[in-house]
Amino acid sequence: MNKSLVLLHGLNNAPDIMQPFAEHFKDKGFNIHQFNLYGHKKDAPLKTLTLKESLHHLHYQMLKVPKENEVYFIGFSQGALIFQLYQMMKLCQHTIKSQVLLAPAFYLKKQSIIFSLARVLPATAQVTSRTPKEFRCFDKLNLGYYRLLFEQTRIFQKHDIKELEKIPTLVLSDAKDGVVDINKLHAETLKSNLDQWKIVYLNRDLKHTQLPFPSATFLHHNFIRCLPVKT
Repeated sequence: MNKSLVLLHGLNNAPDIMQPFAEHFKDKGFNIHQFNLYGHKKDAPLKTLTLKESLHHLHYQMLKVPKENEVYFIGFSQGALIFQLYQMMKLCQHTIKSQVLLAPAFYLKKQSIIFSLARVLPATAQVTSRTPKEFRCFDKLNLGYYRLLFEQTRIFQKHDIKELEKIPTLVLSDAKDGVVDINKLHAETLKSNLDQWKIVYLNRDLKHTQLPFPSATFLHHNFIRCLPVKT
């Protein structure tokens, strides 16, 4: 049976941030579907970022994935969040064989700098992206888009995470991520008895011998750069 791998990046990332995974798994015989989140094309900048638009855009792209294939998923941050909502809302027409979620933005730390700024500054205020330059979509982004991300996390949390219990899932996150509250997700998976879910914490001081990119600090925005790409 043919195998398809769907790749989805995070907020204000260029889709190419997932390229190391695309190249690695293409060599392993996977058909690669490297999608972009709604509004993440430099020639068509973000104007709105509602969940409805994001899900519709994802669904349109998923129509390209043959339903008869074994389908796997790797998503980073908001990309991981959107894809879970896509499944929770029964929009996904594919059976997901397994998935890897990289620093998924399901629960956010309220003490994070971006969260604090979004609460006190107007939605039109712009912040400079901390994403590595070669992998950011825009140099600056309105705080309104972060507010919409927070709303998407609230929608996720209103759903029952047990709806995803049958999907073998590996979650990888920096133990010291300043944006994502991975401890909260861990508690929810234990509370819901998600036996198919495994959460692995990566320590910021962990030394990798095989990196897809030059060494970088384990911040949320460049977490993906420091992951060794393995089978």
